[in-house]
Amino acid sequence: MLNHHEKLFIFLTLAIVFVAPVLFSQINYQTDYQYQAVAGSPDAIAIRVISDTNHYSALRWYKEQQFNGSPQSIIVDGYEGIRDGRTVYVDVGNVSGSTLFTNINLISYNQTAENATVDIFGQILQHWKFNSNVQTSGTCNVSLSTFCLITSDCPKGEYCLSPKAKIIRDVRRLADLADLKTAVEAYKTANGLYPKLSSGTYLPNKTVSTWPSWQETFGASLGTTLPVDPINQLGNCGGANYNPITCWDENTKRFAGAVGAGTITLPAGSFAYAYSSSADGSSYNLYLTTESGVLQAGGNFQYSGNGGGSGGTGNNGTPTAPSVSCSTMSGNTGRPFTGYVTATDPQGSALTWQLDPSGSSWTGWSASPVIQNTGLPNQKQLWSLSAGAAGSYTIKVTVINTSGMSAFTNCPIVIGGNCGDGIITGSEQCDSGAANTNTPCVPAYGSYCSYCNTNCSLVTLNGGYFGDGIINGPEQCEPGMLNGQSCATRGFSGGTLSCSAPGTFNTSGCVGLTGSCGDGVINGAEECDNGGANTNTACVASYGTTCNYCDTTCHAHLVTGPYYGDGIINGSEQCDTANLNGQTCLTQGFYSGNLACKAPGVFDTTGCSGRCGDNIVQAANGEQCDGNSGPCTALGPTYTTGTYTCNANCTYNTSACINNCIFGTSTIGNCVIQ
Repeated sequence: MLNHHEKLFIFLTLAIVFVAPVLFSQINYQTDYQYQAVAGSPDAIAIRVISDTNHYSALRWYKEQQFNGSPQSIIVDGYEGIRDGRTVYVDVGNVSGSTLFTNINLISYNQTAENATVDIFGQILQHWKFNSNVQTSGTCNVSLSTFCLITSDCPKGEYCLSPKAKIIRDVRRLADLADLKTAVEAYKTANGLYPKLSSGTYLPNKTVSTWPSWQETFGASLGTTLPVDPINQLGNCGGANYNPITCWDENTKRFAGAVGAGTITLPAGSFAYAYSSSADGSSYNLYLTTESGVLQAGGNFQYSGNGGGSGGTGNNGTPTAPSVSCSTMSGNTGRPFTGYVTATDPQGSALTWQLDPSGSSWTGWSASPVIQNTGLPNQKQLWSLSAGAAGSYTIKVTVINTSGMSAFTNCPIVIGGNCGDGIITGSEQCDSGAANTNTPCVPAYGSYCSYCNTNCSLVTLNGGYFGDGIINGPEQCEPGMLNGQSCATRGFSGGTLSCSAPGTFNTSGCVGLTGSCGDGVINGAEECDNGGANTNTACVASYGTTCNYCDTTCHAHLVTGPYYGDGIINGSEQCDTANLNGQTCLTQGFYSGNLACKAPGVFDTTGCSGRCGDNIVQAANGEQCDGNSGPCTALGPTYTTGTYTCNANCTYNTSACINNCIFGTSTIGNCVIQ
């Protein structure tokens, strides 16, 4: 078998008899057919195998070569490809040992070819087979008595569970990942940050390919229709309260998988894509799950981007050391501590994890952190029942691959104070002090709101949106919910009415159009029709809400009102992201530091320091006192008795101080006689 990096270029002259099983065995070509052309023909058919280390789809690879043409989609032995005139390109997986590589398989015939050549070319395409070393059959996922090698062997709507079918799907997943990375990086180039998805999705900064927001929010921001997993189903959500398609509990506003800052983990058994970003859009993660077992142990696959990083599968060359990384972990005194460490190995081999806590003294901890599994092969959890005294700690994490090569990193841990003190520390996501509450906020349609609960966790709730199964806000309908409407009620004689984003009736399936725009009845391709109320004057949405209007051509328009994150201070906002309205730490009563802004538009003074009222006397800033009191005699000879207190502006309050000499009640010995 050819090395996966070699390029094979085979000319098949039509002056000979084609003995296909022999000629193409090196590229996994199989067929029972033999082809013979007229002797002396000058025509030729060429096949070329090109290593595709970027895992591009055939169409993406074609575009990257800057070819100009009109390629059409084609399927060859279950693999996706394109055909452009005389040439076919197929993105194929090649299994070598326990590793999967992707190649572009190209087949073409010469110009002005004879009809016999074109006919043979068509027969080759029809019977071209790949992966002759992976021929174990499987069953269809529903029709378990039906055996298959590729998905086209199964009834419509089912898929094949054979090893080859899984490889075909994994090749598609890698190609989709490459396309997603390209689209996300292009967005970063144009906008200076990655898509943040601050609203319009179940969870801020996150989306899954089974959620409506995958296309409606994520796809819309990237300006393209996004690929979805070939299976595109989530695993067991864990209860009847979860929507089985999205694993979202609409009542509790929770996702069945694990969710962290900038991360999301899908339920076990899921085959879907996911995207998450940091809150500021400076980094992102793309997730997919493979099933062939020849890409990465466990099947979980993650790509991380930060504006200059790299990621993807490894290679089949000389063994190299793994890598391990962690960001600063945080927690709070007396609470369970949890942190995460990620490691990767270029060969995809299993890793051995080791912890060395000797770099710190774990004062007050129940025990130094230990390693626990997370369900992801390249991630571990560091856990301790109770964190100790506030301060900074360090723990060394080492990973060793099966080749004996190792890597380590020293992970920093910062332990902070208590929830409710008004200062965000440790693992706290927020801390509004006495304003912490377990009473949910109420988000407007198409928007979201956040509140800080009494565990100092930031809870974000989404308002109604198209696709949530409830007709609300400006929606006329929801998928499968037409609110009693039909083609007949919309001015047609028959047909099938449907619902399209953003919640408007789709009459493309209706027939027998009657009426016109302005008659108050939504007809044909009309998105709306308010009769005499149709207008070209846009409505005005209030803060945190949306409104809609119907123009005089019966097109519906959705207008979004001001909201936190639009860079403009409006509504009840004190500030908006980087717009601080001219305020600084000084104007907020502090002596120094950097003022910031956080949702829902309030000042974040965690970066400020030093102020009157912090119980620390800062004489350099003009303070005489700060929350303290004492004997008046400490203020000098002016006073002979009494206790001074501290004013709100950190100056002495001497109203209770007495000079007995002034009032003439002391003896001469206690007064100064001049």
